Amino acid sequence: MHIFAYGSLINLDSASKAVGYSVNKSDVISAKLTGFKRTWDLVDTVYSNSLCKNVNAVFLNLTASTGMFVNGILISIKEKELSSIAKREKNYDIVDVSSKVYFSECGCKQQYPHKNIYTAIAKEQFKIANENNTFFLDEYEKLVMKGVVSFGKQFLEEYLNTTETSNLKKLNGHYEFVNPLQNSLA
Repeated sequence: MHIFAYGSLINLDSASKAVGYSVNKSDVISAKLTGFKRTWDLVDTVYSNSLCKNVNAVFLNLTASTGMFVNGILISIKEKELSSIAKREKNYDIVDVSSKVYFSECGCKQQYPHKNIYTAIAKEQFKIANENNTFFLDEYEKLVMKGVVSFGKQFLEEYLNTTETSNLKKLNGHYEFVNPLQNSLA
């Protein structure tokens, strides 16, 4: 079983915390997921240290989009780790995307031979509805980008080319999820 990571789980420190063991670069496989685009439209409540209050913030999500793809990594997991990821990603549905995952390295459209490949896609009720009261977190973007750049220039270029930009107000400073369990896994 695998999880297709396309956002903060690309950062292997973040992924390690989510699954409860050390995930190394040699443990993951670069892959592409077809039929989706990467968007900044999942909303969750976080505590902002710089504002000293709870705020709504956007996080990465996948949105169905014919003819598009996103790059990411496959992390081998067991049922227990999938359960931990589901708790961390509480505002997402965990979806089987096995038939839409392809190898990245070969430059071809060769389907990944394993089944039981899952990813996280926002539940409709947690998609952005009010941009006026929602922030783009600089610290979250830096966490994601640290993971992305660790996989090289081509991976970074694909990430940038397959990720929509956010026009929301950027919020600097540390944040924490208000849900304690989710925060412990993030």
